[in-house]
Order: sequence, then structure tokens, then C-alpha cells
Amino acid sequence: MSVGIITGQEKIIEFLHRSLTQGRLGHAVLFSGPSASVKKALAMWLAKKVNCANEPAPCGSCKSCTLIESGNYADLFQLRPEGKNIKISQVRALKEKLYYLPREKGTKVCIIEEA
Repeated sequence: MSVGIITGQEKIIEFLHRSLTQGRLGHAVLFSGPSASVKKALAMWLAKKVNCANEPAPCGSCKSCTLIESGNYADLFQLRPEGKNIKISQVRALKEKLYYLPREKGTKVCIIEEA
């Protein structure tokens, strides 16, 4: 996914890029706002950015980028509400998965939707 697809979010993308290059990105990032699709696109962009094998990241064509885009990256976890709310059993299951070392060579990423 190129940065241009996330229209109007240039300042956020620049902030995230700068934070990563300076080694100052926190262990968690919260995207807030009215558009769920923009928040999801930013989260997916960041997942690719931290796991991309090429420069400039995200390239969109390396193994990590293509697996993340297709939803098949082993260390990308997406938590969606079952019904109206996220259930405690879902959180416990996610927590269990996060205990283990990454299966890929990159960074684990967890996207919690509608939190």
C-alpha cells in the first residue's frame, strides 16, 4: 500500500516515519478518528513499514508486505468484536499468542478494531 492511498494523513505518516527512523516509536500506537477504514489503512501501513525487507519501506512487494496485505502474515493479529463488544475470551486468546516469539523474522503487530 503506497502512502498516497491514505489521503490526508501525511502528517501522521511523517510522524510515524520519523519516530521509526529515530528509534522512538512506542510499543503501542492508538489511531483515533471517525473513519474506521483510514485507521485500518494506517495500521496496516505501519505493520508493513516495521516488517518490510526493502527500502523505502513499505515496498509492497517483499514477502512480509505481500503476506500482510493478504492477511496471511503469521505475526499480524487482528482482533475484531464478536457481536457488539470484544469479549474477554478474545483478549485472553490474543494475549496467549503474544507470549511467544515471532514466527517470522520481523515484529509482531496486533490491530484491535473498534476498541
